[in-house]
Amino acid sequence: MSGPPGDYYLSCETAGQAEDSPCIDAGSDTAEALGLDELTTRTDCVPDSGVVDMGYHYPLGSDECPSIDCLLNDELFFPGDELVSSVGISNPGPDVTVDLYVAFVMPDGAILCVSPTD
Repeated sequence: MSGPPGDYYLSCETAGQAEDSPCIDAGSDTAEALGLDELTTRTDCVPDSGVVDMGYHYPLGSDECPSIDCLLNDELFFPGDELVSSVGISNPGPDVTVDLYVAFVMPDGAILCVSPTD
């Protein structure tokens, strides 16, 4: 399977391919224990987790694998409280346009939509 920076990715349904490779979760230990949890075998650049995948693990954070980080204050919220969050996008590449839409699902099921201010 070909992906952003190479030709040795695993086929993965959740990454958009038709079927899962038998090499997914076929290793002998966890990705974390083997130090492979910050690398990927998937074309969508999701890091390996749980039982390690067999195959080449590509580094994350390259121009082909943008990184999106979301931060939210971790306090309890009460009516009228201010919700503070930030989103950082790194390495999107010169030909990538990013439209940001943020929605928070509250414990009661209500959806709070946030529009960018800048």
